[in-house]
Amino acid sequence: PGDINLATSGLSAASQADVEAATSFLTAVTPGRVQFHPGAAKAWIMFDGRNTVISTTSDKAYNVSSVSDNGAGNWTINFITNFSAASYSAVFGTRMPISGNAVRQVGLADGATPGVGSFNLAHAVNAAAYSDTDFVYAAFYGDQA
Repeated sequence: PGDINLATSGLSAASQADVEAATSFLTAVTPGRVQFHPGAAKAWIMFDGRNTVISTTSDKAYNVSSVSDNGAGNWTINFITNFSAASYSAVFGTRMPISGNAVRQVGLADGATPGVGSFNLAHAVNAAAYSDTDFVYAAFYGDQA
């Protein structure tokens, strides 16, 4: 237990390029560089989609500056640090219904395209019109600018 002394351990501190390459076993990744690893979420958020003012406090979001409420079941998630291209991956979820056969759909809003600085997320139940829901989860993976 305790801190590792890089000078005596034989390890060196990983550069951003080292972390992005994700190939070295001889470099130590410091907390300030973890976000550059390809397997690390570059942004994530959990919010209550029924509220018009959505909290992005540090315990509910990472690398998200704000969430815009565009109407029922439609939100724009705005990133603090942009992605380098709109070819990043996004993963979503919502609360499952307690009973019944409701099918929830969550993803990129109809007609929208991913942006390097934001993502337009939508939610619908049983392929009907967009609708608000209480728990919305989203995580984003890819290369940042």
